[in-house]
Amino acid sequence: MAIFRRRQQPKTITLIDCGGDGKAIEVKGEATYQKALERIAGPKTEEGGAPDVVAYLEPDPYNPYDSNAVKVFVSGLLVGYINRDDAGWVQKTCLKIQAQEDDKLVAMKGQLVGGWDRGGGDEGSWGIWLWYDPDLFQ
Repeated sequence: MAIFRRRQQPKTITLIDCGGDGKAIEVKGEATYQKALERIAGPKTEEGGAPDVVAYLEPDPYNPYDSNAVKVFVSGLLVGYINRDDAGWVQKTCLKIQAQEDDKLVAMKGQLVGGWDRGGGDEGSWGIWLWYDPDLFQ
């Protein structure tokens, strides 16, 4: 049984790019989604990598653990959640943008970090950071 699932995507997706070179936001829970992140980034290397990605956000208000949860998808794969400290305002803003833009998905530019394997147990897990435009998230 795989620990990641490919999200069923509609035939057409219009992304609203809220990413920028402004502020960084950390994605959490990525330890659970290492296989999905490796499918996106490829195998670990000695130097590690920092591939650029586009992530789209899906508010998850019915999440049993956090009603402010926001899922983060890359290449159709769930890779984590917006961290709890930021999830409330991110979810509120995503829902507001989606209501104004006919339920289009909100996207952010991001970067995968880590992913090294230097041997001898010196190995780094994959992580992900996203960038957002503070003017759009007020």
